[in-house]
Amino acid sequence: MVHVRNRQVWNQVRILFMGSAVLFLINIYFGFDNALTTGLLPRAQGLVHLHAGSIGWITLSLIGLAIWIFSGERELSDRYVSRVRTLTYAAIGIFGAYIVSFGIAYSRGGSYFALLPIFGTGAMLTIWVAAIYALTELRRQPVTTTMHILAAAGLLVAAGIIEGLIASGPAERWTRAGLLQTLFLTTAALLVPFGFLLGLVGELVPFSGCSLRRG
Repeated sequence: MVHVRNRQVWNQVRILFMGSAVLFLINIYFGFDNALTTGLLPRAQGLVHLHAGSIGWITLSLIGLAIWIFSGERELSDRYVSRVRTLTYAAIGIFGAYIVSFGIAYSRGGSYFALLPIFGTGAMLTIWVAAIYALTELRRQPVTTTMHILAAAGLLVAAGIIEGLIASGPAERWTRAGLLQTLFLTTAALLVPFGFLLGLVGELVPFSGCSLRRG
């Protein structure tokens, strides 16, 4: 796997994956809770479980993988490090608040539903910033591999799905949008390790065409 030379950026990658792990535990906890709940499943409980996975640990992991892959062994400027740090803390804070807002809105109702578009918009902007970062850094890579392409594509898919979730309108539609979000984000997340395997094949078998070298 690619090594990150810049220690500060590597620390941000580690923070992203630790945040992802916390959201993963929340996802698993509510998954077991859903399985053990008898009768009608509370909507708040189900939506926290759903979004802790889709917009939670999966999205944070995608951002962490993108920063890891695109940073690599390159010499990085202080401005780049600052941008990565800002993206890291914004993603963890906003995505975490977005997930909690589903539990609050659907358990208390009323004006608390206003939290969903507020934090949802923040989540949408954050993931688009991550996608633009990936596309920008994709052009700066001396060697563009399958992993680079799939990491950028995964963030683009995530941005599109989250934007669709925000635009879904009334609260009743959020569950269906969340299910689509889970499906596409999970697919995008699975493409990245698949790309890593293809990258290994490209190194072992040069004519496989898994890497694109710029002359």
